[in-house]
Amino acid sequence: MGCEPGANAFIEKYFADCVYNLRDYIGFCLGISAILFWLVAQIPQYVRNYKTKSAEALSPWFLASWLLGDTTNLLGCLLQGQQLPTTTYTAMYFVMADVFMMMQYIYYGALNRRSEKLLQLHVHRRQNQRRHHHRSSGTRSQTPSRSQQRQAAGGSSSPSRRQQQHAEQQHEHQQQQQGQRHVTYNADCDMV
Repeated sequence: MGCEPGANAFIEKYFADCVYNLRDYIGFCLGISAILFWLVAQIPQYVRNYKTKSAEALSPWFLASWLLGDTTNLLGCLLQGQQLPTTTYTAMYFVMADVFMMMQYIYYGALNRRSEKLLQLHVHRRQNQRRHHHRSSGTRSQTPSRSQQRQAAGGSSSPSRRQQQHAEQQHEHQQQQQGQRHVTYNADCDMV
C-alpha cells in the first residue's frame, strides 16, 4: 500500500504512514510522542523496585491483567496484519516490559520471603541461646568455674573490679552490635 503523491517520503519509508499536511504532521508527532512517553512510563517503577528490592506495592492481579491486555493487543496486531509497524513494535515492547515487571515481582517477592525466614530463624536462635544461657547460669555446672579453679590453686576467688568492668563493657558492646545489625536489617526490609 503506497501513499498518494505529495506524502512525506521519510515518514512513508520508515513508518509506513501517509502524512500530507500540517494536520497530518501534528497527528503523527502526537502519536510518536505518546509512544515515547509510554516507552519510558515503566522505567521509574523498575528503578524503584530495584532500589528497594521489593515490588510489594504492585498487585499481582494488576500485573496479570496488564500482561493479558498487552498480549491480546499484540496478537490482534499480528493477526490483523494491516497495522502500522510502530503499532506492532510498540505492542511487542509492552509485552516484554510486562514480563520484566512480572519477573521483578516474582523475584523480589521470593527474595523478601527468604529474608523474612532468615530473620525469623535468627530471632529463634537468639531466643534459644538466651533460654539456654539463663538455664545454665541458674544451675551448677559439674565442671569447676575459673574462679573455683583459681581458688583451688590458691589464687583470688573473685575477679578484680577492673576485670568485671572490662567484661561488662564487652557484653554491652556485643549487645549494641547485635542490636545495630537487627535495626539495619529491619530498615532494609521495611523499605517499600
